[in-house]
Amino acid sequence: MAAYSIRPLEQLEEYEACVKLQEHVWGKGFSERVPASILLVAQKLGGLVAGAFTPSNTLIGFVFGLTGPMEGQLVHWSDMLGVHTSWRGKGIGRSLKWYQRSVMLERGIPYIFWTYEPLEARNAYINLHVLGAEVYAYVPSMYPEHTGSPLHQGLGMDRLIVRWDVQHPRVEALYRGNIPPLSEEAVHAPALLPDKPTLPAHPPPAFRVAIPSNIQELKQHDLKRAQQWRRFIRAVFQRYLPRYRVIDFQRYPDEPLAYYIFVHRKRYDNTGTPASS
Repeated sequence: MAAYSIRPLEQLEEYEACVKLQEHVWGKGFSERVPASILLVAQKLGGLVAGAFTPSNTLIGFVFGLTGPMEGQLVHWSDMLGVHTSWRGKGIGRSLKWYQRSVMLERGIPYIFWTYEPLEARNAYINLHVLGAEVYAYVPSMYPEHTGSPLHQGLGMDRLIVRWDVQHPRVEALYRGNIPPLSEEAVHAPALLPDKPTLPAHPPPAFRVAIPSNIQELKQHDLKRAQQWRRFIRAVFQRYLPRYRVIDFQRYPDEPLAYYIFVHRKRYDNTGTPASS
């Protein structure tokens, strides 16, 4: 029997279990939790609240999003995704995202948007490398900082907005387990660090931007250093995102740093392949 299955939430008790799971993931004092009544109504009005359930029908993960018009187009905004701590590392989060994609494909909705902390390397790796989403915008102080969750303390609430083109061939290839290779130029591009935050006068076609592999651990041991990383990553994205596209994320086990890969919009397409002239 499978360890878990994914389906939409149906009963009031399941929505209430989702609220409890939010508190487990973000902390008992999490003020931004979505109540059961709103989850239920969102499901009825074109949103999606789906859960990962054990064979005994215990909720161990969920994804929640709303659907509506954005810039004249119907899109889905994925607002929350959480997995119980005892079930992490088993691919449940990405399975919930692929399920979300399948639902939006059936509904004819071309894009899914969501936000994440740009200094969280694990989330960046899943969002950009595993799922194939692309960075849409960097927003300083997007959400209130005082949510009551320890995950949100100390660094403010800057967020990257990503856009997931659910019909894109690269996304379909990733869904099937086929990861297209990056060009050597992108993989071995020069790297920016807090002590080297700018490119030379003649910017290269590709470069990498470092972040800590574990920002939460760094925040606990050296908050000032973590805040320095925040100022650095904010400045880099605001300076270079208009001219460059973020196409992927490098993360390796036991390495202290991980890297966003930026490529020039005129030189590369959105797969990291040099654009034809």
